[in-house]
This record gives sequence, C-alpha cells and structure tokens, in this order.
Amino acid sequence: MKVGPESSGTPIGDDAALDERTDELVAVTTEQSFPQWLAHGAIYRGWIKVRNGDVMEGISLLRSGLAGSRAAAAVWTPYHIALLAAACKIAGQIDEGLTLLNDALQIVERTRERLLEAELNRHKGQLVLRQGHTAAAEELYRKALGIAEEQEAKLWKLRAAASLARLRRDQAAAPKPMTSSRRSTAGSPKASTHKISKKRRRCSMSWREPVITGASASF
Repeated sequence: MKVGPESSGTPIGDDAALDERTDELVAVTTEQSFPQWLAHGAIYRGWIKVRNGDVMEGISLLRSGLAGSRAAAAVWTPYHIALLAAACKIAGQIDEGLTLLNDALQIVERTRERLLEAELNRHKGQLVLRQGHTAAAEELYRKALGIAEEQEAKLWKLRAAASLARLRRDQAAAPKPMTSSRRSTAGSPKASTHKISKKRRRCSMSWREPVITGASASF
C-alpha cells in the first residue's frame, strides 16, 4: 500500500536526517547489544517507511519494534504505540488504532507518565470522528485541551484547539436538512404565499480558529 507522506497528517519533517540517525542508532545498538535501543531503531525505521508511503511494511516494522520496546518497559512506549496507531489510521484500520490508543492511555494512567496524555486523547478523537461519532470526538478534543491547559503544554493546547475549531467549522458547514414544501389541498401544487423570514445565523464560537501552518500531530 503506497500513500504519500502528506496523508499521514503530520508536518513535513526532515525524513532524510531521521533516516540517517536511525541507521546510526541501529548500527551502534547492534554492535553494543542494546536490545531496547535496537527496538527503537526498528520503530523509527518503520515510521520513516510510513512517511514515505510504504505503509504496510512500516506497520510491520513498528509492530516488531514495539514488541521489543514493551519487553524493555520503555518510558516512551505510549509514544511508540501512538506511532503504530497513526499508521493504522492511514491504512484505514480504525478499530485497531483505537485499541492501541486505549492501551497507551491505560499505560499513562498506570505509570503516571502524562507527557503525551493530551495528544493521545486528541488522536483518539480523530479516530472516533472517522467512525462518525462527532459528539464523542468533540468530548475527547475538549478533554485534550483541558489536560494541555492544566499542564501548560502550549503545543498540545494549540493542536487540541485547532482540532476542536476544525470540528466546529465542519459542523457549521454541513448542509442543513430541507423541509418539505407545502402543497395546496385543492388540486395541483401551488407556490406558498408564506414569507420565510431570512435571519442570519450566528456562530456561537467565542474564540477564533487559530491559524496554524501544517498543524497536526507529530505522529
């Protein structure tokens, strides 16, 4: 399955530099026999493949690397799980992506390492939105925004606010259901003489959508 890197929903980064550093990481960890960091190398190599469009091969590497990362009880395991969830989203595997994010959030709750808690909730909101659950997505975006504000995490706050604003914008732009036209009971249809008052609908948003260049997840 080939998908362009822009389909990952991530800002375009220096993939060449990441690829080079990953090769160095794998070489050193292989020489020094550091299985934990070798697992990290597989994860990052897998993510590079996802970014470059080779999604299924990337997912395979992410899975194998994540297995080693879990075995070493790495503190960055929720982040690595989120990378795999993002790859699953690109591949259209929404249910599996949600299962992975729930797993990551359980790890956060158990370890109290809450660095990525806001982003994990925001990404979960994106996946439930793909399933058509607008209200649940909005609740998750709000939760992510609240956590980011509490942690004073400006980047996570900006991303959560952008996702929430985008959702509201899309809701406002959605077509309204049309009401059935009135018909005369005396035979052929007649144009209604009832005048429809034209009132401008106002958006209830109390703040403006932030302007963000390439705003999305880092994974």
